[in-house]
Amino acid sequence: MTKRATKDEQELRVQEACKLLSIKVPPSHIVRHMAEKYDLSLQQTRNYVREAKALLLEAFDLEDVKWQYMSIMESLQEDRLDAREANNYSAAVGATKAMINLIKQLPSIDPAGCWGAEIQANFSSFVEDRLAPKKGKIPKESIEIKRSPKGYMSGEWETNIPEEEMKDWYKRAKEQNLDITGLPF
Repeated sequence: MTKRATKDEQELRVQEACKLLSIKVPPSHIVRHMAEKYDLSLQQTRNYVREAKALLLEAFDLEDVKWQYMSIMESLQEDRLDAREANNYSAAVGATKAMINLIKQLPSIDPAGCWGAEIQANFSSFVEDRLAPKKGKIPKESIEIKRSPKGYMSGEWETNIPEEEMKDWYKRAKEQNLDITGLPF
């Protein structure tokens, strides 16, 4: 039977888990590392990592989170505009999708005050920009459409049987009282 850790040992272990979490080491790696280092069970180590996560979350101020959110949103807007100027529309779409995903995260970041004045202004400018009429020329390309004699677009598939053979097939189906429509009787 192993002896229980003292309060000081527990605090040191939580602090070590905090340090590792702050340098972006995955929690599963921390659990395995600390379990081996201190000869602990995985569950005990998970508890230390859980406490460390709670400590790190307490260290974040909501204003810091809002500032980080705004800086990320501004960077994405700059990326989107730079991509549009460079005619890299796929990158512009990617930045727009990232902005939308960031906006979707607002309720989980700050459920009570997710629509502060700054965020509302940012969201409004984003929506206005998306709804604004497009500027520039619309590329016009001719699309070649193949039409069958029956007027279908690209209707080659329905006329792959010669006309005489099709008439003969209809005639035999009628004589044998076969259903050629595929509909139930």
